[in-house]
Amino acid sequence: MSKTIDGGLVIAFDGPDGIGKSTQAALYKEYLTQQGYIAHLTAMSGGTPIGEALRQAMLSDNPRPAETDVYISLAMGVALAEDLGLHRARGEICLIDRSPLAVIAYNTYGSQLANKEWGMNAAELLFKRLAVDALVMFTANPATINERRNIRTDKPLDFYENKGDAYHQRVNEGYDFGKQFAAKQLGIHVLDIEAEGPKQQVHRSVVQTLQPYLPS
Repeated sequence: MSKTIDGGLVIAFDGPDGIGKSTQAALYKEYLTQQGYIAHLTAMSGGTPIGEALRQAMLSDNPRPAETDVYISLAMGVALAEDLGLHRARGEICLIDRSPLAVIAYNTYGSQLANKEWGMNAAELLFKRLAVDALVMFTANPATINERRNIRTDKPLDFYENKGDAYHQRVNEGYDFGKQFAAKQLGIHVLDIEAEGPKQQVHRSVVQTLQPYLPS
């Protein structure tokens, strides 16, 4: 019989493109399934039928002001929150590839949103709607991240991944700021995990770090 958690659980995995968050989210879902839990893996960008349609618009190279992508992120996040509510009600563990911090890192810092406070307000709204219980933040040397992003062969680089070094440096700055904002201003449990090593080594760190969130 599958294990469930009263009220469910939502864990988000985040970090710059190329750091390995999607790989780790998938590995952790596999681990949870082996432990007998019902795990639901979804994505902050996409995640639902309407979210996937909006994601395609966001990944297009159509010229638009930075504010547009914040609106798209908000729309995707609200739809995702409704879907997650159904899974939580069934006692499932919900894993999100990315988190509302991406609004700060990419849409605000990376795209140089004129009003940064607006981007932070959008991220705060989404954290509350998604009811994130824990945020796993992967960290690595910027050179390592760039190397992984540039040698990836599983799929072509998307609109954001193809942006230049200056853009990705701003994204890194956005994540540094966003982690502090989420922890201190929003009370989110931010769990830093070093992602420099092999993926199985990082996976073991993820399992160990998240163990307190599972029923004993």
